Amino acid sequence: MPPKPGEIWTVFHKSSDKPNGSHHRATHWRCIDAERPSTEAIDIEDDWNLMKKEAWFSAESALAKGKDANGEKGAMAAHLRKCEHATAEEKAMAVRISPTKKEKEEAQKGKGKRKQADGDEKGADADDEGVGGSGGGKKRKLVQAVEASFSQSQLKVFRGIEVPFSADHKHAIAQQTLRATQSANFPERWTEDPEVMKLFLMMRSKAMEVIPSCRELGGSLLRDAANEVDRKIAAQVKGQDVTMSTDGWRTNRRDAVGGVTLTHNFKTLLVDILRTNKLLKDGESMKIMFGDMIDKAEAELMCFVIAFLTDNDGGTARPYLLTFACCAHQGQLILGDYLCENEDAATLIGELIDFVNWLNNHDKVRAIFDTQQQELSGKILAYILPNLTRWTTHLIAAIRFSLLKAPIRAAVLNHPDAIVKAQVGAETNARKKMALQDDAIHHCTVVESHAWWDRLQQTIIPDFEHICYLTNIAQSDHQVSSSISADSRLSTRSKASERGLGQRMCKHIEKRFKELDQVVFVLALILNPFERLSRFGDKAQIDVFKLSTELITLFKRMKTRPPKTPYTAAEQQEFDSTLKATLQVVNTAFMQYLSATGPFESWFLADSHQKASYETIHGNDPLPFWEMLKVNAAVLPLAQFAQLLLRLVVNQAGLERVFSDFSNKKNKKRNRLTLKKMEQQAKRGGRKNHEDSRLRTLLSVPRYADAILSDTDDSEDEGQKKSVVVRSSAAWRKQVADWRAEMQELDTASDDDNDGDSDKDLPANVPLPTTGRRLRAQRSWFPTTLDSLFGGVIENPFTLSRRERVVSEESLYMELLAAEHSGEEPDDGALEGSDDNYAQPRFLNLSGRQVNC
Repeated sequence: MPPKPGEIWTVFHKSSDKPNGSHHRATHWRCIDAERPSTEAIDIEDDWNLMKKEAWFSAESALAKGKDANGEKGAMAAHLRKCEHATAEEKAMAVRISPTKKEKEEAQKGKGKRKQADGDEKGADADDEGVGGSGGGKKRKLVQAVEASFSQSQLKVFRGIEVPFSADHKHAIAQQTLRATQSANFPERWTEDPEVMKLFLMMRSKAMEVIPSCRELGGSLLRDAANEVDRKIAAQVKGQDVTMSTDGWRTNRRDAVGGVTLTHNFKTLLVDILRTNKLLKDGESMKIMFGDMIDKAEAELMCFVIAFLTDNDGGTARPYLLTFACCAHQGQLILGDYLCENEDAATLIGELIDFVNWLNNHDKVRAIFDTQQQELSGKILAYILPNLTRWTTHLIAAIRFSLLKAPIRAAVLNHPDAIVKAQVGAETNARKKMALQDDAIHHCTVVESHAWWDRLQQTIIPDFEHICYLTNIAQSDHQVSSSISADSRLSTRSKASERGLGQRMCKHIEKRFKELDQVVFVLALILNPFERLSRFGDKAQIDVFKLSTELITLFKRMKTRPPKTPYTAAEQQEFDSTLKATLQVVNTAFMQYLSATGPFESWFLADSHQKASYETIHGNDPLPFWEMLKVNAAVLPLAQFAQLLLRLVVNQAGLERVFSDFSNKKNKKRNRLTLKKMEQQAKRGGRKNHEDSRLRTLLSVPRYADAILSDTDDSEDEGQKKSVVVRSSAAWRKQVADWRAEMQELDTASDDDNDGDSDKDLPANVPLPTTGRRLRAQRSWFPTTLDSLFGGVIENPFTLSRRERVVSEESLYMELLAAEHSGEEPDDGALEGSDDNYAQPRFLNLSGRQVNC
């Protein structure tokens, strides 16, 4: 054990520097405090390697000129005698520890006088205490030594920013730093940036002791956090029924990536990311790959995959497995169908895009229209464009343009000459000047027409709105029972449109509804106690016996999952008898539910107090209704099955959000990010605990836009990334044409797959699968049509109201996306190129113009 430092070291800083190899270099603390600038952090003085690099401590500083000493008590005492900053106590300590010859002589002279005085005092004390000799003096010295050992030599008081962190605080700060890094998409080196470090030190001088380094953030911390998420996912889904979803995405290095997620209780859980460059895309290969995904998840997580979701349903070779096409994509497809069938709408949207592009590309012309906005409404709205990968943004662009009708027409009617002059500018060439004049006059003539605005506001926007309403319902979480209702609303709206167009659109909608596993959607709607049979029209001719048969068929199909090890004859007989008894209970409970008798009677009374009390607590959420009925053994199997159907989420919005996050993280400045690390970062992202925020992110455009491109973009040009913002009507029409051809190809492939279902791979003792067009035709009632289900008189018709707040937020996102892809200068305070490393949206003063939503 090294010897304890001497008393004199209490007033000196002991550095690790040994100039002579034996003695540490000593610097007087009071000299440091006098020379150190007031803005420097105090705890930098605890680290000699940091302190000696500072300018105020360099060789040229006043501190280095005779203000330090060799770490030997004589040299340190000599410094204290001459130091102007040393106190009287410190100078006395120097005399006591290392006295000079003169000081020793003076001490000897005063020693005799002190001894004589002490002797007189000791004699008096001895007489008083009855003890003579020198024994009393020794006892007093021992008492004084004991008292000194129990007294605190100095009081150490931490200032507010100097309080050290506890171990629990260190762990919590490290975890929150990792979470904040992933949530804000910061690079892992951000905690080691000098300016960030200085910021932390200003808040607390001990901050850098607990802020993890770049290596820790991207290494052990991230790995441990991802493993912890995996353990939580495994515990959450163990023994539970889940829905699996998979889709493809391409990185900026053209790597094909497949994502696999599980949905449990409306929460999307990422379980795997894999590279799919070398995988074949034919039906047989995809079937094998999907089967391996399901088997791997069930084996590792011990869950039960009851439904499998892709962007296009091709049927299944596993009868018990439900398969769905992503319903959110169906809304996108229906909007494309509308533009294909309605040439007038496509032409009008093309003219709108041309006008907005013309306006945004000519600053002087736009200034005239902005001035008119300011005069009429007191604020200036941006002119936004649709997004090529989010077809629902066509509605937002049309609504925004409709809001600007008055200032646009006022500018065209009141300032036509100024607009033409601003367009022509300083052009002197006669031919080019005439072309510019004709271009300005053409754009103004288009938007001057009342008929043009009537078509936009009375036909295009209402039609778009119903399609987008379906899309937003389909991409939400609680949507199985309401998706079919939205389909019926859209079908009804199509009938109300122009006769020929309405008939053609109804064919498209019915075709897409036919491809769905209709019985799941219909039964989910019926098992919602707030809907039951009230949404069906009189043309449906609902037969409770047919519905009961369909329910029993679906229940039996999902419960006949083959075991991992084949049953023996006795086990098979026991399973069959148990299933038969359960089916009888389910059938009885379902008939009571439809007839509002038995345990359901009090709920469906005209003035049900039970239903009113339930709505005050749970609203119109059907899941707690069935949860409460599970206490009744006669209803338990039906309640469990109803919850299973109502919890199904048949869209890929959660997986698309993961891909959107990948696009944000793996950008051109972080191109070497591996798939494994991307998966870990996605699992340990920012927490999303707020319902409103989660629902609003379903409509976010700027970072979500690239996700829907999926792996259909096969361009090999890595240097020229296509902009998702529409730049011209010609480019938009080309994109529409390409998209039409692609969708027709997918529809043809889907038809071929459904017609080619094969039963040769099915076990002999398993019933035939009931998915696919040919197999669905074997049912007694399904497939049916939306017109048959919801045609005629409806007891509880649907109503539609626009969600203005969501539309406004979507408009703001579109403005942000347009500004990001524009060539305009960034705002004050926005660093050029910062969006790639710090993905923080710029919500104010876009492109130097006022933005209001």
